[in-house]
Amino acid sequence: MTTALTVIEDIRQQVAAHNDALAEARARRDTVFDAVATFPGVLRTSGTGSLSTGYINDPVDDADGAAVLDRRMYPALGPDGGGELPHSTVEHIQNHVRPIIRETYPQASVKRMKRGILVEFGEPLDDEQDPTVDLVVALNRRKDDALWIPNLDQDRWDPSHPERHVELFTAGDRPLRRTRARVVRLSKAQVKQLATPTLYSFNVAALAWEVIEDNESLEQALHRFFRYAAVEIAVHRTDDPAGISGRIKLPESLQRKTIVDRLTRAADGLERAIQAGDDEDKVLAAMAEVFPHYVEAPGTSSERSAIAEALRTSAAVSLPLSTRPTPATRSHGGGHEER
Repeated sequence: MTTALTVIEDIRQQVAAHNDALAEARARRDTVFDAVATFPGVLRTSGTGSLSTGYINDPVDDADGAAVLDRRMYPALGPDGGGELPHSTVEHIQNHVRPIIRETYPQASVKRMKRGILVEFGEPLDDEQDPTVDLVVALNRRKDDALWIPNLDQDRWDPSHPERHVELFTAGDRPLRRTRARVVRLSKAQVKQLATPTLYSFNVAALAWEVIEDNESLEQALHRFFRYAAVEIAVHRTDDPAGISGRIKLPESLQRKTIVDRLTRAADGLERAIQAGDDEDKVLAAMAEVFPHYVEAPGTSSERSAIAEALRTSAAVSLPLSTRPTPATRSHGGGHEER
């Protein structure tokens, strides 16, 4: 194992979600699925998002899912019907599932969100994680197997295919799936170190799906991801992997150049770490530029508070080798079942 890979493996353990939190998130999602499945006109429920793909990091904040309605029972809903939005249907679903969920989670609250309902459980685990469930209330599209999902805040329907995203992101043989998942989780941790994340999590997953096509060493795959992401984002926003939605949005508060610069610096740092071979000090110094929350550069401590403040407030901060924040203190996770 190379020195760079040893450091990367340590970071991977630091960001890994814990078994108990993952199990509880799945249990809560299943409870919501069981409740909404008894609502009239629900065709199916399906897991979506990072929990279903295995791309979730610590802390485990939420579990995503979808409840697909039968258009025959709701002919007025959606662009293929009368164009109506499911405001009243969502309210009925809220009222229907609340008492059922509270049989298992007495403190649960059910709220409306932009795409459907949000279930908050009010029962933190021992480490204070309290995963929620986000449930999209969707309709099958008439012309294909994708979905119409509502935007209740802006009174419109959007095309999407979250079920297909899970299929694509978990496709391939086991070594490829494992490498892709690890690259995504590490990259998500890297882009979220600043006050405004460099990319949204779905964008990270989509870019990794595009570029990680073969099993390879993790340090090489991670470097290739950041180099590819910088080049792609410089040219255009990322396409929807399912080919249904528009291109993936970038953080509105960041200029594209800032995003590309951040991704390029990450790629450059990883390249230096790989090229440093067995020179541990050089590897740690390079990796501390890329993952300052998780790696401490050798012989640096006096200016940690300054760089930590910069990381909290700056949209684009260059991380000098002489300064870095204190690495996050976490117990190691490792609760992912890599498919």
